[in-house]
Amino acid sequence: MAGNILSLLHDQVRRIWLYRWLIVLAAVPLFAGAAFFIMRMPKIYESTAQIYVDKQTAVAAATEHVSLVGGNFGSGYVIQKTLLNDNNLHALLFRINPAARNLDRGDLANATAALRGRIKIDPDQGDGFFQIHYMDTDPVRARDVVQMLLDGFINANLARNRVELENAVAFLNRQIASYASKLNDAEKTLAKFRAAHPNIVDARNPAVVASAASAVASARAAYEAALARPSRGSSGEDGQIAALRAHIAELRARFTDQYPDVVAEQHRLDTLLAARAAAPPPAVSENAVAEARGQLDAAEARLQNAERSTTGTALDAQWADLKNNADILRNNRQELMGRREAAQMSLALYSDRSSGKYQITSAPIVPPLPVGPNRGLYLMLAAGIALAAGIGAAYLRAAINGIFVAPRELEETFGLPVAGTVSLERAWQTTGGRAIASVRHMVAVVLLAIAGLSALVSPFVSDGHGREARVPADQYRI
Repeated sequence: MAGNILSLLHDQVRRIWLYRWLIVLAAVPLFAGAAFFIMRMPKIYESTAQIYVDKQTAVAAATEHVSLVGGNFGSGYVIQKTLLNDNNLHALLFRINPAARNLDRGDLANATAALRGRIKIDPDQGDGFFQIHYMDTDPVRARDVVQMLLDGFINANLARNRVELENAVAFLNRQIASYASKLNDAEKTLAKFRAAHPNIVDARNPAVVASAASAVASARAAYEAALARPSRGSSGEDGQIAALRAHIAELRARFTDQYPDVVAEQHRLDTLLAARAAAPPPAVSENAVAEARGQLDAAEARLQNAERSTTGTALDAQWADLKNNADILRNNRQELMGRREAAQMSLALYSDRSSGKYQITSAPIVPPLPVGPNRGLYLMLAAGIALAAGIGAAYLRAAINGIFVAPRELEETFGLPVAGTVSLERAWQTTGGRAIASVRHMVAVVLLAIAGLSALVSPFVSDGHGREARVPADQYRI
């Protein structure tokens, strides 16, 4: 099987070889035309810029607790996605080529698509870096376009930040004005209610109840001390007992009976009372007792009033609701005013180009060397295609002529055995003719080699100053 395939390939190669001059006649013009076109291709220059979007700048860190937004505000993701839309590219195209304003819609769409195809933006990979690339036949124009894109990226981000924060400030101003109006109405309602009900006591605060209870305890202790005080001069022991009673009453108003200080003072009081019990009971002053009793009654009335207000009546509940509503409105207004100040701080921070949010880490420059086209690769491809076309032409010519290159083909075609073959011998050709043919072969090979070498070497020819030759730009044309 393998032998038959090799025999067929050998026969086809012999058939093509018979028309080798046709290969040369077909391949050389094709290669020459392709080489001419490749050598006329303009050089392509690429300019690149890099920008860093800092997620937490030093200025943002310094205003962390007084800024409305976090450090990652102002991310360039949205602008990076919309930088190459039609509106932005139209503006860029008109700046590069003002004559593009006169193009019709079809030509403008084609020019915009061509401009978009030469721009490449490497997105943020999580480290905050963006890269912008642009290719053009003019190196200066390539640099200028990248600079325009870079400025457009920064300015678009700053404008977006400014618009968002200005909208936030405007919204907060409207809300603050609304809350101020509501708070004014609430305070007027409070004043009218208080004027209509002057006896309303602000007693829902537990501190009022605790103060009244402490006053009752002190008054009760004073009353008991007045009962125990003799009518003629009070002894030091009775004064100590009265002071202990008042102190214990004050402690019980704040602590439980098991509190250590209460237990200790009560023990001292019991000891003094036990010592006084052995003495005859002294007479008491009726005026002091009556005064102490009056103070105790007043304190108890105050405590009852506070407790009754705490449990609440309908008026108390209404008064408390009005006050609670006014307090809520006042607190919300104060909070919104603080947020407005934070929004204004953020507006000053994220709409300023000098805040360090957007840092150009690699500015665009005029590229000194072209990045394309790869003429060597294109010439090798052209040579391969031209050779394949020549071989195809030779094979087609041989197939049309129907020549036989092997006895096997005669046997398969006519169905008769082949006894022998006679080869073609051009005996009439002289030695000089053979020499001329050899010379022609050598000249053709040399010419092909020179053409190939010149095509391969020409992309690397300099302009005589050690620099790559540039294509001068007459105008900014796309």
